[in-house]
Amino acid sequence: MITVIPKVFILTVLIIALNVNSTIAQVSEPQSVSISVTAQVSSAIELFTIQSVDFRYEDVELNVLSVDPISNPSAGKMVARGMPDSAMRISFLQSRELVNVDTNHVLFFEYFVAGNDLDEQESSEIITPDNRDLTFNEEGEYYIWVGGRVDLSTAQPGSYEGDFNIEIEYI
Repeated sequence: MITVIPKVFILTVLIIALNVNSTIAQVSEPQSVSISVTAQVSSAIELFTIQSVDFRYEDVELNVLSVDPISNPSAGKMVARGMPDSAMRISFLQSRELVNVDTNHVLFFEYFVAGNDLDEQESSEIITPDNRDLTFNEEGEYYIWVGGRVDLSTAQPGSYEGDFNIEIEYI
């Protein structure tokens, strides 16, 4: 069993402008200070899991379990929601450990991630973990499919758990 735990990195931008005006006063006049503060806060990025990765026996070939995020309907699916037409960056660790819950045996899972500003898996493109710049669509959505590959030749019987962390930030 693989547990997918999306982790969203939310970048909030604050722009603060301070205007300080003071009047140089005589000893008898009070000093006056005026402070004006304005802030512009960008909206948070939200990430929703629509479907978890569904690993099936038919996805195993030559002891390698593989789910293509572009062509396999078993791929996990998420949607990120943020500010419409804004630029963002997605980053993640491509290789993660899966641990057998009974024996602590470790397998290494290589994640493959694809994304699209349209809700069309077949036309999505592979996202590499090197912080590629992407853009939310007009509705403020970006679709993400998650798959991957693991060599099962050394796997021990039992359930394996691991996590997948993805960070999304405005740029």
